[in-house]
Amino acid sequence: MTDKRQILVTFSSTPSRISKVSPVIRALKHQTFAPDQVNVWLCPYYKRLALKFEKDGIPSFLTKDPFVKVKLVEDCGPGTKLIPLLQEGGNKDDIIIVIDDDRIPSKNFIKDLVSRIDKDPNAVYGYRGCLLDASLSYAKRSIVGFNGRIFKREERRVDILTGTGGIAFRREVTGSDYLAFWRKMEDSRPDLLNVDDILFNSFLAQKNIVRIVIPLDEELKPLVKRLSIVRKYGIIPYPEFEEGHYPDSLWKEHSDGLKNDRAINFFKQVWESHRVSKKEA
Repeated sequence: MTDKRQILVTFSSTPSRISKVSPVIRALKHQTFAPDQVNVWLCPYYKRLALKFEKDGIPSFLTKDPFVKVKLVEDCGPGTKLIPLLQEGGNKDDIIIVIDDDRIPSKNFIKDLVSRIDKDPNAVYGYRGCLLDASLSYAKRSIVGFNGRIFKREERRVDILTGTGGIAFRREVTGSDYLAFWRKMEDSRPDLLNVDDILFNSFLAQKNIVRIVIPLDEELKPLVKRLSIVRKYGIIPYPEFEEGHYPDSLWKEHSDGLKNDRAINFFKQVWESHRVSKKEA
């Protein structure tokens, strides 16, 4: 633990993908506002893949890089990218930035997130999210940000920040409360842990913590117009994969809208009382 505030980037990966993250690490090193540390979480056993992973399988470009901390931890599903970092603890003012392992951040990615948090340290920010309508159906959501029906230059409040666009917040905003919330879900509804975006945002909504999508980085405007790849708001997908995801990405496993709807319905009372209207956004 340090007395100094740190900017901590965190993501998890899988055995077949970890060797391909060097462009992500390189992009993080060349930010206009570089993070203090990149945390990469791997698992000795992947429950969803029924696959073991040995420590000697970690690429040397990660183990030899003082900028990167790699750890083997228990598989928490999609939550592996965040839960272990919260468990470690740290300065209450640390800024945690959660990303995916198949996203190459644009050069101002971190600077724009940090500058927003410095203005409003009690909000949570990202580059992509959505608004729910009165039906609370995930299929009827309005996407805010890239590939969205709501796409403007100003910041927009949202119901759900989606992990594909990165999520940034000050450590104290979630504190130990989210760990307790996660453990409770592990015991009561482990089937919902794979829809971590819904869980995290339901927790934030319940705590009246504002979620905000920030505008697109100017340098990416030409890219957005030129490419047909869907997920590119503030984070550039690998060009060699048509859909912007690795072929063995786990996102399809929990992209089923019914799973999202089941999770939203579980927190129905929260969303009925805390849903952001389009007028408020």
